[in-house]
Amino acid sequence: SSKRLDSAMPTPCSTSRRCRWPQILRCGSLACCFVGLPLAKGIAHTSWLKRARWNYIVAVVNATSDQPVGWMAPLNGYIASMLSHLQHERHVFGVVGEIGVHHGLFFLALAHTTVLGEYVFACDLFGEGSTEGVISHASSLAEDGPGGGFLASLQRFGMQPSEVWLYGRSSFTLHTSTLHAAGLFPFRFLSVDGGHEAETVVRDLHLAAQLLMEGGVVALDDFPNDLWMGVREGLYRFLWSERPRGTDPRVDLAPFLLACNKLYLTTAGFHHEYLAAVLRNPWVASIGLTVEPEATGSGSTRIGGWPVAVRTVRVGRHVPVAVQVAGDLHCSSVRSPAFARAWYESLTALKK
Repeated sequence: SSKRLDSAMPTPCSTSRRCRWPQILRCGSLACCFVGLPLAKGIAHTSWLKRARWNYIVAVVNATSDQPVGWMAPLNGYIASMLSHLQHERHVFGVVGEIGVHHGLFFLALAHTTVLGEYVFACDLFGEGSTEGVISHASSLAEDGPGGGFLASLQRFGMQPSEVWLYGRSSFTLHTSTLHAAGLFPFRFLSVDGGHEAETVVRDLHLAAQLLMEGGVVALDDFPNDLWMGVREGLYRFLWSERPRGTDPRVDLAPFLLACNKLYLTTAGFHHEYLAAVLRNPWVASIGLTVEPEATGSGSTRIGGWPVAVRTVRVGRHVPVAVQVAGDLHCSSVRSPAFARAWYESLTALKK
């Protein structure tokens, strides 16, 4: 259903009753209460993290004012969890991070997928407490400074700022040697959402390719956005530099999914498996994915020689076409209570 969730919907429990997690996960509304949740002393922190993750999902799915400033289709948050689960099943563990975190809307979706031993990294033009070539922690940010919004999002939604590694300068001055020295290598998931100029995108993708482990994933933001053509130009220039004309189409980063406003890429050896996984997943497939010309014999959704699953809309009897309408990208329909529970349960499964 595309109906927007109403936080005032009837709930299975109220602030006068105690809610337990099985109740919350079974409820038909996203407005389940947390007041009065019994917390044993030894599990208080874990329970707080669970509540924080759930509250984040509620805010994103409901698109409330509580969610961090920014734009992200809820499905992209779920995809981060779904792919992370697949990575862990394949023993792919590593650093998770984002270039261009802003207030942390997508960053939190990534950070929530980490398990014990996986580090979290953020890069943005905050400037505070950050010297060029030096990585610090998000706890160095000031509440009233440029990174105050990011800091507040971390604290509100279950991330300790002292556990988030931060580079508060431009990614142009960030080098693999700096990350190596800090122990932040290799990366299993990296979001590239920094500058949208072609030159910046090329540079960030080259950095990502050097940092990514086998089976790692890069999420490139705003690839289908007609108002930021530099992102597309940057990707094509990156692919061209990695694959001169007439050579093997296999490249360091292989695109496999275009969902909402993000293009997902992985290493060559995992492309087929990840592509098959997103096509099988009911929530991802629900937006109407196709791979052409394999599906209908018409058109091509290949990038750099790689098959890519894209969102489609069928118009009458005509073949599917990818559609973008303003900033919506036809992904806002994935906002149901069932979807929110599936997203949360996916995160919970990662922690087991």
